[in-house]
Amino acid sequence: MEIGFEKGDYQAVITTAALGAGVDFPASQVIFFDLAMGKDWLTAAEFVQYCGRAGRLGKHDRGKVILLIIPGNKFHSGQTETEDEVAIKLLSGKIEPVEIPVDFEKIEEQILANISTLNECEIEDIENMLLSSKIANLDTKTIVTNLKKDNFVKTKEKEHVIITELGLATSVSFLTPRKAKTVIKKLKTNEDPLIIAISIEPFDAVYLSSKVHEELVRSFRFQVSSKLFSGSVLDLMIRKGSTRRLPNWIFNVFAKWAQTFFTCNCPERPYCEHGILNFSKYIVDLRVAGNNPSQISNIIARNFELQVYPGDIFHWLDSLVHHIEGVTRIAKVLQLAETYIKLVELKRKIERPTRGLKNVQKTTNTTHTKQKR
Repeated sequence: MEIGFEKGDYQAVITTAALGAGVDFPASQVIFFDLAMGKDWLTAAEFVQYCGRAGRLGKHDRGKVILLIIPGNKFHSGQTETEDEVAIKLLSGKIEPVEIPVDFEKIEEQILANISTLNECEIEDIENMLLSSKIANLDTKTIVTNLKKDNFVKTKEKEHVIITELGLATSVSFLTPRKAKTVIKKLKTNEDPLIIAISIEPFDAVYLSSKVHEELVRSFRFQVSSKLFSGSVLDLMIRKGSTRRLPNWIFNVFAKWAQTFFTCNCPERPYCEHGILNFSKYIVDLRVAGNNPSQISNIIARNFELQVYPGDIFHWLDSLVHHIEGVTRIAKVLQLAETYIKLVELKRKIERPTRGLKNVQKTTNTTHTKQKR
């Protein structure tokens, strides 16, 4: 394609985010069909990166950038700015200086793990461990203070740190303190324990069947991602007028996805988390009903024209069991007896499901006891 375009065999090339990732051929101009990437507007850095593909030294006198903007346009109700407002901002905006971010969430997890290993220690011991891990220049005392505030550790004599039951439950469950705080908040508001565990790591390895994918590419004449929860597929599900190009059978497939998985009333739907949570819960429902990963894969393919690999299902269910164990430990520390019992039973059902039950064909529409309205 690159050679053909450079020779003039093709007048134009339609591309996706690959344009900014390094498509390496000269073009006299770049045309933006819209300024959204998935559910988000382009950033100034992304916009400048894409614009840089217009014009090439030694090939063109100048590069042209054209924006096909619809004034007042929004792609979903969760967007606060219109497309023309974003265009003005991008054209006049400046790229923020590049900074290498420090992953404080991982550092907090590492510090908590160090304290958990020793049971109790001095702050100086923690600093030495971080130095040996080539992590330095951090305000360890502030991090320990934050961990203490959230009851993951307690201190004695200022710099003597002791792990708490909650801190130990978090560390042995391989949860970051931030994720543990989210779990605690949801447990205290009586959210569905299964959804709490799923939220830690939802199942996202969901692919369109080859039949659906080929039809989308043929109908829209551009490359569409094969992943269900990708921005390009979700865009097609909601973009006005897009379904007019589709045959009835694929329109019905879209409708079935929407009615089964994308059932919330969020302004960001289908880009919100509820679709992937519903899908993940559907897998669990099938497992609890006695289906093995291969059977689950076949049911999903037959009902929804979606492809999920048995190996991915197996590994995800295995991880989910570990996450359920982590939530169970935290529920025990919080003395939530009823939730604790539910989680223990849920783990048993996933590991040793009841045999002989009918396959689950429908999942419940509600995955959150409290969804955004």
